[in-house]
Order: sequence, then structure tokens, then C-alpha cells
Amino acid sequence: MRRVLLALVALVSAAAFLVVISPGPATAAVAARPAATRPVAATPATDPPITLPEGTNLTDCISAAPKPNCTTRKDTDWHQMAVFGVMFLGMAFLGWRVTRTVREARATQDALLTERDVPADR
Repeated sequence: MRRVLLALVALVSAAAFLVVISPGPATAAVAARPAATRPVAATPATDPPITLPEGTNLTDCISAAPKPNCTTRKDTDWHQMAVFGVMFLGMAFLGWRVTRTVREARATQDALLTERDVPADR
């Protein structure tokens, strides 16, 4: 039980650390500057990430799930695959820990039952 609590504390600490280092007020301060003093970003000379057929409205394509007639030039990138990999490894680690803990608990319970069943005159 103590190991589970320590793992939970480590997880919460890591999440708190990520929240602390994430860009916060500094980003808001840059966005609050007047337009005249904001640096102008160079526009990339690449194709747009969303290509729409003729007559399709862009607001119809804004959604968390892909909709028909709203295709993207690139559906996945390495960032998405990295997140998937980390999530998969995390779930595999949790499964391994649960399996290990259950096996240890069963072994302890079996040892206690076997010890109780042994006659005292031996």
C-alpha cells in the first residue's frame, strides 16, 4: 500500500511540475501587447494543412472528429505517435504492476492458509 501511495505522490508531483513549467502569464503578456509592437511572423511557403473541396465551409470542418469532405494533408505526425507510445507504455506498466501485486497477494494468502492447515505436533 505504501508503494502505491508513493507512486501516486510521484505522479501528482510530476503533473504539478508540468503545470508550473507550462507557459502562463508570459504568453498572455505577449498577446496583450498592441498590434503595432508585436513582431510579425513570417508566413511559411507551404501548402495549407486543410484542403477543402469547392463549396465547403471551413466552419463545418472544425470538430474534434474528422468529418466527411474535410480532408487534411497530413493526418498524423510524430508528436501524435509519441503520445500514443507513451500512453501505451504507461498502460502496460500499470497492467504489469497490478499483475505483480495480485500474484504477491495470492502467494501470501496461500502461504498463510498452508501454514494454518499444518498440524501443530510436527
